[in-house]
Amino acid sequence: MKKTAKLFFSLLFVVFVVNMANAQNPTYNLSVRNFIFTDSIGAGDDDAMTFDINIEHTNVGVSGPFEFALGQYYFNFNSASGVTSADYNYYIVPGSTTFSNTNAVPRNPTIVNPDATSPTGASLRVNSNTVLGAGNGPIVSSVFPGTRVATFRLKKKVGSMPIVPFNMAWRIALPNPFTKVFAYVGTTNTDISTGGVAGCDN
Repeated sequence: MKKTAKLFFSLLFVVFVVNMANAQNPTYNLSVRNFIFTDSIGAGDDDAMTFDINIEHTNVGVSGPFEFALGQYYFNFNSASGVTSADYNYYIVPGSTTFSNTNAVPRNPTIVNPDATSPTGASLRVNSNTVLGAGNGPIVSSVFPGTRVATFRLKKKVGSMPIVPFNMAWRIALPNPFTKVFAYVGTTNTDISTGGVAGCDN
């Protein structure tokens, strides 16, 4: 009987170790959707643009739940568009997130134009959210299009937006700063940025 018990627990331990060794980090699709241009002053031309950032968990069957830890989001855009911090407001629309923990929403949207580190001359930046702590991160949806991080608004302070291609594209590689996503793997805040695919439909 003792031999049987030892064999059972030995096999259980081996299965547990194999499962731990085969565990994978979450992968995701990070997308920008729902670009909407509006004429909020009734001048006949658009003076504002909103868009959503969504994150979708893409390997739930392999990784298990994706507990979100941190996210920072950066875009390059056409500097000739005339979008500067002096002329535009760039902000997160209050209440627009679908994260269950609103502390997962990023902070400090910033326009940088000119930006010598951008291949297109300018960038939009949103810094990472506060540190949530393991067990407090929202679970990212695996149902398309995923969880909405937030809706962002770019608004001309006076007059209308120029009719120039904006050419917004994810900044997903060096030089810093660039888009990064972190998840809790167990209780460890883990950089999973290489496991994401970014899309931008503008």
